[in-house]
This record gives sequence, structure tokens and C-alpha cells, in this order.
Amino acid sequence: SLETKDETYTYKDLCNQTLKLFFADEYWIKQDSSGKYRDLRENAAGLDYLYNNEGVGKKLKIVGVAKPNEKNVTSIISSGSIGYLSLLTQEVVERTNQSEIVQAQLSNPYKDVFTGTPFAGDDSDNISDSEKKTLLREYAAGLSAQEKANVYTKLKCVPTEEYVDTTVRLALDSYSREDLESMLVNYIAKETPVDKDSVEEYVSEMDDETIREYAKEGLEEKVRKEYSKNMQSQLESKTVEELAEALDTDSFTEDQWARVYEEYLTPKMEDNSYDENLSELGWADLDNPTSISLYVSSFADKDAIADCIARYNAGVPEEDQVVYSDYMALLTSSLTSMVNVVSYVLVAFVAISLVVSSIMIGIITHISVLERTREIGILRALGASKKDISRVFVAETFTEGLASGLLGVAIGVGSMVVINGVVQSVSAIAGLRAALTPIAAVMLIVVSTLMTVLAGLLPAGFAAKKDPVAALRSE
Repeated sequence: SLETKDETYTYKDLCNQTLKLFFADEYWIKQDSSGKYRDLRENAAGLDYLYNNEGVGKKLKIVGVAKPNEKNVTSIISSGSIGYLSLLTQEVVERTNQSEIVQAQLSNPYKDVFTGTPFAGDDSDNISDSEKKTLLREYAAGLSAQEKANVYTKLKCVPTEEYVDTTVRLALDSYSREDLESMLVNYIAKETPVDKDSVEEYVSEMDDETIREYAKEGLEEKVRKEYSKNMQSQLESKTVEELAEALDTDSFTEDQWARVYEEYLTPKMEDNSYDENLSELGWADLDNPTSISLYVSSFADKDAIADCIARYNAGVPEEDQVVYSDYMALLTSSLTSMVNVVSYVLVAFVAISLVVSSIMIGIITHISVLERTREIGILRALGASKKDISRVFVAETFTEGLASGLLGVAIGVGSMVVINGVVQSVSAIAGLRAALTPIAAVMLIVVSTLMTVLAGLLPAGFAAKKDPVAALRSE
């Protein structure tokens, strides 16, 4: 176990440190007996060889320490990361691509260089009999005597296709239709739960060619089983060493190797894949990168790059288009969506408050009209028209709206000064502050004035329609 310690290092201490970079192919050593590769990191001896061998790896020296500007709020530099030039990346890729183990894997895409077995998966179905023979021979070369003897026994117990075809053809030629029908009935009745009478009726309706084809399949299976049984009894007298030695000297057909490949190697296949092995070894194609990261210093540059890619995609087929992810745009979009939701909620509350306040202004103006009924009567008696009476109350609501708008803007600006100071001191973000532009302030004052004027129009019209005589008589 490792003990964690809190220690302090100076800039000079860090720059005096030397690191060691190991190339991917240096982790693996080839075993001459089997041709497979073993990972040196599996045990302490292998690790000791890697770290203490001067001829292994590449020494790297720390030349500086990079840290984000203290004024920056965010940074792409993560703690504990090591930065290096692209020249090192290119050297590592070129060295890895030319290594023996990578070349061995590239030259044989069906064989796992780590285990010596073929890859499992759909690709294994595309391997030809010749390739299966080569894979099985290479794998068997590194096996023990007992395992070689097992492989040889399996090979000897597989009859050649020529032997099977000749034996079956001679047998079919010696049988009459009645013999083939009887053979086929017994075979089907044995393999299926159907009663024998139904099978006989079914077989009797077949033509000669169909019966011969079905009989051929059954005879081929029977010949293979009998051949395997006889061959096993013959090989029982031989020793393990003799059988193992015979594997290197005896000759078999590609079909025999292919059949034993399916029976012997398929269960031993690992779940690894060709691409996974190349990735583990660090292989890369510099001319065909999987992705490219672009970093910009401003949002304008980011938008310019996005527009450039969009223009390129518009002029090429879909399969040649560049697929890109704008992480800043995704983040901004998410934040914008959240802000919009909050804004919509606030707008709803503001709208409700405006409606309520408008109703209250109308009610207050109406009460004012009722309290000043006698004054309205006097003004009408002195010669004021209905429009003059209406203008009096509209002017009052206009003055109230203008005053409330000016007062609201003044209170808002004064509150922002205090709130911005508190937010900036807590978050340490200098650019995070609320602001009210002159245009927005003017619009707020205009809206406040219009709302009060509109709310007072109905009471003002009611005051203008009052009968002067009735208004003078009111107390």
C-alpha cells in the first residue's frame, strides 16, 4: 500500500525531477517456445527490469510548471497533468507502429498475438481453411507434449473428404431403394418423436433423388464416427511423445486442420478483438485521426470555426462531412435554457403584478372620482367640458406613473450597486454583475406611465359623464 503524504515542493525541486516514458512494445516480451508475448508488468521482476534498465524507455525532464492565471475563473489545465510537445507524440507513435509486436499483429489480423489463439467473433467465420491450418499449426508449435498429442489424435480421427465421399458412394451404390427407405425410416424414427408408421408413409412418398440425399447425410455421419472410433483404438498403443512427434511429421489435409480448428481452438478463443489489441499496443494512424480538438481564445473565433465547418459540410456528400461537437455551445445552450425558464417564470410573476397593480390604480382613481364629485360639478358649472374633466384624471394618472417609474428605476440602480458588490466579493468573478442600460431604464419608465394611464382611462371617462346638476348636489 502507498502512504499519502502532504509535502511541499519548490519550483527548483520539480524541475530537477526526471520521468521515464516506456513505449507500449517494451511492456511485451516474446516467448520463443510459443511465439506468444508476455506482459512484463504482471510481476515485480518485470517491473524492476523496466524501471532499472537503462536501455529501456525514454527519459523526460521537467522544464517548467504551468499554472492558470489567478484572474481566470476557469482553466483547461487539470491538476496533476503533464504537458508535452507534439514531437513526443509523433515519436511514440512512429516507434510503436514499427515495433515487432505491432507488425506481428498487423500482418495477422485473425490471430491474437498475446494468447496465440484466433480472435473470436464474426471475423473468425471469414477465415479460409488454409488460414485455419496456419493458425492451428502456429498455436500447436508452442504446446506441451500432451497437448500436441491431443491435437494429433483429433487430426487422425478426422477422415479426409475423399475417404468419406468414396465410402458413402460405394455404400449407396450397393443399396436398393427398399434398403435406403428402411435405413432412412430407422434414422428418422430414432432422431424424432414421430411414430414409425407415419415416418414410413412420409418416406415412401419421396422420389429416388431425395431419398438418396437424405441417406447420404446419414451415412456420412456414420462413416465419420466409425472412422474416429477405429483410429482412436489404433492410437492407444502409442506413447504421448510418439504422438507429439508425429504432429510435426505427419501430413493432413486443409479440411482436417479446419475441422480440428473448430473443435479445438474455438473454445479457447478470447473475447479480445483485433482493434482492441492494436489500441492496447498504442498503434495509431497519424494520417487518419479519430478526432481533432480545437481551442480558441474568444467566442468570435469559435463561431468563425463553426461557420467554416458548416460551409464545408454544405458542399460535400454526407459521408464526407465533418461531425463536430461544440462543447462551449452545448454548455451555453444548457445555461441559456435554464435562464430562459427562470426568466419566463419571473415574467409571469411580473405580468400578474402588473395586472393587479393596474386594477388597483383603476380602483384608486375611481375612488378619487367619487370623492371629488362636487368638484367635478363645480368645474362643469364654470364651463369645463367633458374632455377637460377626463384630462384632469388622465393627467393625474400620467403624473403618478411617471413618478413611480422614475422612483423604481432609481431604487433598482441603487440596489444593483450594493448587490453587485456583494456578488463579486462572494464569487470572486469580476465580470459577474447586473446592469441597467439607459434604453432599458427609459422603457421601464414608459411602461410604468402607460400602464397607469390605461388603468385610469375608465374612471376618467366615468367622471366626464357625470351630470353637472347631480354632481353639485352631492355632499
